[in-house]
Amino acid sequence: ISVTVYHLTPEMKHYLQKIVATVLHQMKQDSIIDYIAYCLSELIDNSQRANAKRIYFHEQNLDIFNPQDYHNGMETFKTDFIANQNLYQSCQEERGLSITMTLLVKDEFLYLEVANSTKLTVFEYKRIHDRIARAQESQNPAQIFSHINEQEGAGLGLISITLMLQKFGISEDNIQIISQEDSTAIKIKLPKNMDEYQYISAISKEIA
Repeated sequence: ISVTVYHLTPEMKHYLQKIVATVLHQMKQDSIIDYIAYCLSELIDNSQRANAKRIYFHEQNLDIFNPQDYHNGMETFKTDFIANQNLYQSCQEERGLSITMTLLVKDEFLYLEVANSTKLTVFEYKRIHDRIARAQESQNPAQIFSHINEQEGAGLGLISITLMLQKFGISEDNIQIISQEDSTAIKIKLPKNMDEYQYISAISKEIA
């Protein structure tokens, strides 16, 4: 199942979450619907922010791939984005910027992917990996959050997702970042039977 949207209204966001809930229900995984819906919400918000960032940098005549321009633009982007989210929403379609959610059930896994139609900068790539690595290595969430760079925005979404998936025994190896010339996607690989997987993972951890 793949759905592409340009104008991400609250109703459309709820619709995408409903699709995920329906698929999980068919898989008899109702106990994790809220958790995966949260993951989806965070990934969608990240994609929306990435699209808006491109619009903002273009309007400010800044090159998002230039280190100094990136630094200068991020000084004011967060405040502007929060104040003008509706404006950025309306601009995305005319700029050809979209968000695509894809669900794929294959073999023993469910793949959840959220993509935006922009190329990832090296600065963003490093930040995403830093978020995931911090969450994977640390046992103290408060310590992780204390090092967040507020200039980049919250950044808490990827950390929260990683920490939450860890509770189900899902490692960072199951979170994949795919960046191409015209798109960036984050894909999460989930076992079809999360309850059973969590149980086996907990036993394996105790044995180790």
